[in-house]
Amino acid sequence: MQDGVKPFLPRESEHPDVDYRNMPVRSLVELRKAADGLERCLAGVQCPVTIIQGVDDPIVDPSSARFIHERVGSMQKSLHMVPSLRHSILQEDIAGTQSLVISLVNSLAKPMAAQAEPVQANLSFLASTLKGLRAAMQRRYGKNVRAGISGP
Repeated sequence: MQDGVKPFLPRESEHPDVDYRNMPVRSLVELRKAADGLERCLAGVQCPVTIIQGVDDPIVDPSSARFIHERVGSMQKSLHMVPSLRHSILQEDIAGTQSLVISLVNSLAKPMAAQAEPVQANLSFLASTLKGLRAAMQRRYGKNVRAGISGP
């Protein structure tokens, strides 16, 4: 407890090997702020949009996917309502969700492939940065911060 505020809420995880067992309350506040900001910007979104949502998702209200789809400004948009009682539809590849994402990425990459020069990512730098971030979070919030980061 910090200043009378509960920093974490326990939660049952679909995937305890990678999901947080405790939800940082502050992150829920920040997520709400981000969602409010996104709502104000939807009409201005002009890039291709693909929305994939589970029809009975226990975490995200499925009506939010329809709300976003109706209001996004892009002419290239699609909504895929996946029959699922779970939230991790992409991780579990429920109803071929991974193929939907791959298809979107491929369609976006085609026009750029001829223009773009190859970029080599510095993965060891990224891994060390993520490990440093995890260590800082553990110092601040304790050992409840889950690993989920692998690398050199």
